[in-house]
Amino acid sequence: MSQKGKHAFNLILQDMKAGGIGGVCLLCGSEQFLVSWARDQLIKQYVNEATRAMDLVIFETGDFDMERFKEACDTMAMFSEKKVVILEGFDAVWGKTDKKTYPYISEIISYLPSVPAETLLIITAGDKDEVRRKQKNFSKKDTELFLKIKEVGRIYDFQPLSQIDLQKFILKRAHSAGKNISKNAVDTLISNSGYFNKDINYALYNLENDLSKMIALSEGDEITEQAVISGLSDNLENNVFKILDAISSNRKETAFKILDDI
Repeated sequence: MSQKGKHAFNLILQDMKAGGIGGVCLLCGSEQFLVSWARDQLIKQYVNEATRAMDLVIFETGDFDMERFKEACDTMAMFSEKKVVILEGFDAVWGKTDKKTYPYISEIISYLPSVPAETLLIITAGDKDEVRRKQKNFSKKDTELFLKIKEVGRIYDFQPLSQIDLQKFILKRAHSAGKNISKNAVDTLISNSGYFNKDINYALYNLENDLSKMIALSEGDEITEQAVISGLSDNLENNVFKILDAISSNRKETAFKILDDI
């Protein structure tokens, strides 16, 4: 489980470096960008690219067979450090466990303690609160499946990044594209993107998309503040919220400025 005060992003890097991932791990949370990133990092660390087709097995929720699953986990890797088996988009950990869709939950729970040491079972899922909000008559209690994963493995719950980690993410993304970005431009991006605005649906996937636009808009080596503003100008949901906020605060000039930018 994530340690108090330490983001899952930093914790999984620490565990990967120390070789402490174990045999079963759950990657979940509202930041699905980081869930996908963590899954790919684990595959990269443990699976030999030359034998990827044999040493990596992915099961989608709608295409699952218990016997094939157990066989995949129990079969040793060819030339990889570990056999990696993935249960993709497995929201059953949050209670989405109707018998018609998930008739095999109890079998998985029973099998988890038997996952071989040479195998890494990765389970990915959405955000607990978001998944449960969409269900009727859901229970707030942790499911038996979640508790078993917690007992035998590790859980990495990827929630929104902190201000500092978000700044590092933006800088790293800019540098990987061969661009520099000033602190002012980073601050402008963060404050205007809506990332910390709980009233709109804006996460790292959205930020990554906007950053790609800003990189494309910057002809030189620098991502300018103007490129940041231009890259965010078509973020409709965020702009509508900012306009309404400006109007409610009687800041008409700000509202008209946002409209003009759009």
